[in-house]
Amino acid sequence: MKLFKSHRLTLREKGLQRIELIKKNNSETLLIHYSCESFLNSNGRSPRIVSISLMDLETSQTNTYSVHLQAQFLKYDFNNLTEIEIDECEKKMLSEYYNFLQKNRTKYFVHWSMNNSNYGFKAIDNRYRILGGRPIEIENKFKINLGETLCLIYSDFYSKDGNGGKLYNLSILNNFKPREFLKGSEEAESFEKKEWLKLHYSTLSKVKLFKFIIDKTANNELKVYSTKKDIFGISLSGFNEMINNNIILKIIWWFVLIILGILIKELYSTIKNVW
Repeated sequence: MKLFKSHRLTLREKGLQRIELIKKNNSETLLIHYSCESFLNSNGRSPRIVSISLMDLETSQTNTYSVHLQAQFLKYDFNNLTEIEIDECEKKMLSEYYNFLQKNRTKYFVHWSMNNSNYGFKAIDNRYRILGGRPIEIENKFKINLGETLCLIYSDFYSKDGNGGKLYNLSILNNFKPREFLKGSEEAESFEKKEWLKLHYSTLSKVKLFKFIIDKTANNELKVYSTKKDIFGISLSGFNEMINNNIILKIIWWFVLIILGILIKELYSTIKNVW
């Protein structure tokens, strides 16, 4: 039984267990990220998927699927793709991605907030359905949100939201900033300019960053913006919660209070006699 127990420490322990699970099963873990068309520029339709990267955590072997590669396979000019050609390349790219998924669907997939129908596994599934494909779905038990895991370990303050988002700012803090890394606004701009290669390399750089973050977290070397107070929940309310959650600490605290009471009483008697 752990001596110190609180809600914050319970969350931290849960996050650390996730990192331990990832490292223990590194040969069965894939790091995944993708880039897509801006939500603001898609005119209400499902944003196109441009590039997907999956890295094997143990070997760093990376499988990449992208529009620009498919364009080359189909002998298209990827600098001047028509709307129809983009859709065709996207569908072929997603078909290859789902073939890979079919063979690896019971592995762990570590991602960055790919947990909704706007941006995430569901968004990719929906896009493939729209293009006429039949997606392979990954069970939720095999999906691990790295951003959420860092929140559990270090609290919500582990990184800053502004100027590129938490992932970008965390990379800067830890001196991991490959030149290929594009912020969200930069990715949207690259899509509009049809700079497919830039988007491809940006996606690749982010799965490399995931591996860096996992390794640094496992070794307790990741730099974060959270203070010790944030991470461990050090406060009067947190201290009170720890005491109330552990009978041994309660007994110790009672003894401390009794001793303090005796000392204060003796001090009061001494001062009273002097005066």
